Amino acid sequence: EEAEMSQEELGELFNDDEDDENSFSISKVQAEAGFKEDDEGHLVLNDGQEIPSSRPSSVASAFSTNSKQQQHLPSHQPVSLQSAFQPSSSPDHFTFRFLAYNHIGIVKTIQDSNIDVDFHDEKTHYNLFFRNPDNYTMAALTDKLLILAREGDEENPGRIFVEDFKSSDSNKDWTLDLPEGEYVRGVAAGEGWVAVVTSLNSLIIFTAGGIQKELITLAGPLVSMVGSANKLFVAVHAFHPLPGEQGLGYYSFNVNLRNGLSSVEGPLPLPVSPGCELSWVGLSDTLNPVITDSVGQVRILVNKAWYPICDTKSHLKGKSETFFVTSVHQHHQHIRGIRCRGSKYPQTIPKPGLTTLPIQAPIFGKGEKVALEQRLIFSNLLKSTAVMNDDVYNKTRKEELDCLMCLFGMACRSDQDSRAIEICKLMPDVESMQLAIQYAARAKRVNLASKLGDLVMKMEEDEAKEDPQIDEMEEAIDNDDESQDIFGNSQEDSLMDNPLLAAQQKQKSAAYLLPSSNSAEKKRNPFAKKAVEGNKGQWKSPSGLVFDQGLNLKPAKKTLLIPVKGKKAVAIKKGTEKENTTDGAELKGFQLYLAENEDDFPGSQEESQKNALASWKSLEKDAKDKYRSPRIPLKRKRSDDLEPEREKKPKSSISSKLSGFAFGM
Repeated sequence: EEAEMSQEELGELFNDDEDDENSFSISKVQAEAGFKEDDEGHLVLNDGQEIPSSRPSSVASAFSTNSKQQQHLPSHQPVSLQSAFQPSSSPDHFTFRFLAYNHIGIVKTIQDSNIDVDFHDEKTHYNLFFRNPDNYTMAALTDKLLILAREGDEENPGRIFVEDFKSSDSNKDWTLDLPEGEYVRGVAAGEGWVAVVTSLNSLIIFTAGGIQKELITLAGPLVSMVGSANKLFVAVHAFHPLPGEQGLGYYSFNVNLRNGLSSVEGPLPLPVSPGCELSWVGLSDTLNPVITDSVGQVRILVNKAWYPICDTKSHLKGKSETFFVTSVHQHHQHIRGIRCRGSKYPQTIPKPGLTTLPIQAPIFGKGEKVALEQRLIFSNLLKSTAVMNDDVYNKTRKEELDCLMCLFGMACRSDQDSRAIEICKLMPDVESMQLAIQYAARAKRVNLASKLGDLVMKMEEDEAKEDPQIDEMEEAIDNDDESQDIFGNSQEDSLMDNPLLAAQQKQKSAAYLLPSSNSAEKKRNPFAKKAVEGNKGQWKSPSGLVFDQGLNLKPAKKTLLIPVKGKKAVAIKKGTEKENTTDGAELKGFQLYLAENEDDFPGSQEESQKNALASWKSLEKDAKDKYRSPRIPLKRKRSDDLEPEREKKPKSSISSKLSGFAFGM
């Protein structure tokens, strides 16, 4: 029988203190883990606490164990929410401060807390002066309205003061007090409306006369708000923020006093730089929302995406300088504001001067290529916002083409054919690519010109696949003299010699061009003569040929086929008024574009179609998408239809003419 080992022998066996790689010591492992043996031989922590058991003996012991574990968990950092502010305003603790500063004018407090309104343009209005017994601390200014407000407290309710200084009424202002316990957080104004956000996250929209029109609830506390024309932009705390961050969101409203809030977007995320706060919000001259954060990054909202357009810090000399933004002008391509030295906010006295910073996307690199890329990015942004303004759109399109051609020239001089081809793919239309091909040919880059020619052919084929009616239209125009002008000059001599052959040929062409009808199947007398108005000496055959008394054939008017998808070809006679031959039929693509805009392409039918086809190819993809779905063409009203009908003179009778003649005798 094997003798049992004592506790001391087991300890010596598993606690080898020799420094050998094969040695093993339990006591060393316990010491490294922070445990030790008590007097009774039980393992305890070094601080005297017992080892937590995975299976508690009681509910009380389980609670005590969890509380001990929670003591070692890391504590969460507190989140500091940004307080509300008015755009381009100074803090409340300033003695003399700006209440509002925009492209219209300045609202500021002066001595004895009085309020002075200074307009940039004297044509807008003369300067205004107000005493401030109600202690107004917020303001908004438009070219017609001035809004003043105070936040309110337990003793004084929140109050709104509005003055329509362009009104002809004797009483031009009105005042509104908020209910007890509700305070004003921000104000904004636009074309004939006033917006107020309260401490209950309520957005109230008034008319300029004081009628409450809309009342909605926002997703969180207000941060800032701004308005202009029919646009209202509101920034709020809409999302749960991360530690050290701000979970901001925004609303974008189109205010229509007749129909209410016709368009509402939000709440959507509002980006700021990491660890920064929102410092300014505004609307550009194209009514695009613009924001600035505390590190000087300026961003603009275009098509629900925020694009950085300027880094104000890169244009300042020292670290102590800041740029106080007042307005953004996309058409002039600059940002207006005030340079502040040693402070984040400008002083009211003396009156600060405005400076401008260029709108330049903060992209990587330096040099001529980067400058062209910055111009290209800005032209793309401006083009997407200037669709309704033809002059600005054409100017922006030209700017975009100039930048692309300069980049293409740099790629050609650097022997970078791949980059040159990429730049050509960015060009807006085929005509622009033809300019690039000509440049490559003059630069003796034959291989590049050949590749670009293949690229143009491929793009035209892709466009034809998107709208197959373009190919049919081009083929119809090109083959007009051969397949459509049946009675052209080449066949006129032979038909003049044999009128019966001409009649037979006319019957075949009419059967091909025009769909068969029940009326044409009726039996007719081929020898019956019918008088034609305007040509009494002529008669018309059943096939439609017109002969004079000497049986000399007159050539028919030139016809032209217009292919209609899913239907037979329709013939249109030239020289007659343009008619909608597809009344009641649904069209799409180029045919729909031609049918709805035929008044824009005067001239003969062939010239009109060629001009329309060229205009169709120059359209952007977004404009072509409007004609992608089939529908019945909508005729635009002519200017003549808008004029009142002229009164027709009554026709004089024979007796009145005779009586007048007798009187004249």
